Amino acid sequence: MSDDDTDGVTVTGAVRDLGWFSWLFALVVGGPSYLALLQEVFVDHRLLTVLGRIVDGYNRILLVIGGVFEPLLGGVIRAVSEWVNVSLVLQPHWKQLFVLGMIFVASYARTAWRGKQRVAAVLVGSALMVLALTCAAAASLSPLSSWLAHGWAAFSMTVLLTVVLAVTVTIRTKRSVGFAPPREGFVRIKNTSRTAYSLNVFALALPVVAFALGAFGAFIAQLHASAGIIAFNLVLLGTGITAVVMGVREQNRSSTRLGLTILGGFLAATLIIVADRLIALLQTP
Repeated sequence: MSDDDTDGVTVTGAVRDLGWFSWLFALVVGGPSYLALLQEVFVDHRLLTVLGRIVDGYNRILLVIGGVFEPLLGGVIRAVSEWVNVSLVLQPHWKQLFVLGMIFVASYARTAWRGKQRVAAVLVGSALMVLALTCAAAASLSPLSSWLAHGWAAFSMTVLLTVVLAVTVTIRTKRSVGFAPPREGFVRIKNTSRTAYSLNVFALALPVVAFALGAFGAFIAQLHASAGIIAFNLVLLGTGITAVVMGVREQNRSSTRLGLTILGGFLAATLIIVADRLIALLQTP
């Protein structure tokens, strides 16, 4: 089935259509990203006992990434701190957030590339990478110790998710209309515009919802150190499910792909935790 064909989109078909590279990227990068991010906030509880080397190895890779970007970010943050006369310090979890955000960017870039929009894939993809770095840094400018910090962390990263979702759906809409035969044109314009409208309205509400969840969660004692991160992950999980459901219902392949890419990371993280618990149980005398 061609990438430009919006007919006959199903979950199983979309799983096959996503391709081995996207699944590999979502599972190998997404799974450890979620686990490393959660481990960063649940410092008193080790999520993995037997398979902890997965997160440890991933964190070593993040140190390399941090070595590339932190000098640049440090200079910008110092300049902003002096300008606004507020002490801003980049927190360690920015690296996990940045890599997690790059999963969304890679999903968009692959969709645009396969749709023969090579220039958009490179230029818009590069702009989204800069936005991912900016949002990750913005979400990590203060310790997660107040309701405002938690709400801001969730809000900042959800802005990136919102932009990627909106750009993916908008470009897909233009491409669908462009390839439609004259008689089918109105039907496709109507259907894809409805999908774009629904998803974009949904996306615009996401940052506000994420901020509210993060801020509210900060008042729960058990979540005081992790509310913002948990809120963002909940919004992310809900977005993935919504994108798949709406993509299949409205026959929008790009929406379905983005949703599956997001859910692939959660699936990988869940499988790793389950495998860790099973191995630990089997090793118990």
